[in-house]
Amino acid sequence: MRILFVSYAEKTHFQGMVPLAWALRAAGHEVVVASQPELMPTVASTGLPGVPLGRDHMLYQVTAWARRLDSAQEPGLFDVGERWPEHHSWERLEEGFGSAVSLWWKVVNDPWVAELVGFCRWWGPDLVLWEPVSFAGGVAAEVVGAVHGRVLWGMDLLGRMRSRFVDALAARGGGRDPLAEWLGDRAGRAGGVFSERMVRGHFTVDPLPEVLGLGAVAGVERVPVRYVPYNGPAVVPEWVSGGGVRVCVSLGTSVVERLGGYSSGVGGVLEGVAAAAGGGGVVAALPGYGGAVPAGVRSVSFVPLHVVVPGCGVLVDHGGPGTLLTGMAHAVPQVLLPGHHLDEPLMARRTADLGAAITLSSGEVSAGSVRETVERVLSEGSFAGRAAWLRDRMEEMPSPAAFAAGVEDLVDRHRASLSRGWVS
Repeated sequence: MRILFVSYAEKTHFQGMVPLAWALRAAGHEVVVASQPELMPTVASTGLPGVPLGRDHMLYQVTAWARRLDSAQEPGLFDVGERWPEHHSWERLEEGFGSAVSLWWKVVNDPWVAELVGFCRWWGPDLVLWEPVSFAGGVAAEVVGAVHGRVLWGMDLLGRMRSRFVDALAARGGGRDPLAEWLGDRAGRAGGVFSERMVRGHFTVDPLPEVLGLGAVAGVERVPVRYVPYNGPAVVPEWVSGGGVRVCVSLGTSVVERLGGYSSGVGGVLEGVAAAAGGGGVVAALPGYGGAVPAGVRSVSFVPLHVVVPGCGVLVDHGGPGTLLTGMAHAVPQVLLPGHHLDEPLMARRTADLGAAITLSSGEVSAGSVRETVERVLSEGSFAGRAAWLRDRMEEMPSPAAFAAGVEDLVDRHRASLSRGWVS
């Protein structure tokens, strides 16, 4: 089959798809990655063929502009905090979807959706797999009549929130649907019509073990596929093979590459970790960090986490899904310092509730609290035990290779539901 992976130019979102793409290619399928020009060097570094389409997005410029206009702007609808809200008012849902469409989804999809439709018409994919904000993939697949599915990189906040929105809209007897209006317009320009599948796909590939997920979502077919860590191309440093890394610190790359740098609290985190580790055996992956580094801490701009983490006693991280799941896949307990972005606080809280981590909120982070927390995780065996239990739940999930083995049956099952939105 011809299989197209679709991701807007966001490296961390795309990298979670790479093991699945390679599993499908290794199984004999023709695999291509479509994105905006900015992502092409990253795609090329994976060895997968890429096709650049449209223009690069300006999400972070638009976000900075919006914040300057409204410095008191409330957190977004999908920044759900530590607990999933049981319900939202209609006004909150309508305003939240309107803001997400205008300030996020349009910004990253509009510069290339028309070109993606054109490429799909020419190449004729049998299956389109798209990361959950790259609605361009769902639109293009529906227009050309291809089976398609989302590939999640974290919790399915969008699927759950969309289900709530649709239910609330029906209960009101109708109303404005900003997402359907926008996608319907973009599909209409290519001769298609809006379908709810443009939001949810025919199915959804979910890398989270069921104990961490949000539960069944109406209208979403969940296809579990085990998370396989991929950190990009790397040469393993000589010091890694020597062992001796007791604590690993990773506070993310997007905060530097996209959001302007680390907060002033990094120095306190490093001080607390160094004290807890007894003055040695600490590696901190902090790209772009120029602050003070305590004795006994090896500061590096990049390290392949899947190589370093397996030998650690604890991983101290920001709770981003890629980092958190990498630690989880290797049964390493974690100290989580999540921000307020999307599912980070909720994922951290769920992992802590399962006994595999301790979470410190931004207001709790200090050199003293980090030291005390890291010492506790290192000394109390229950955290390692629960981390191993959680790793076992991940290993019960089908691998990317297992998904590849059954993908033709999955596609065939969904072909009957296809409704072509254009006439060739």
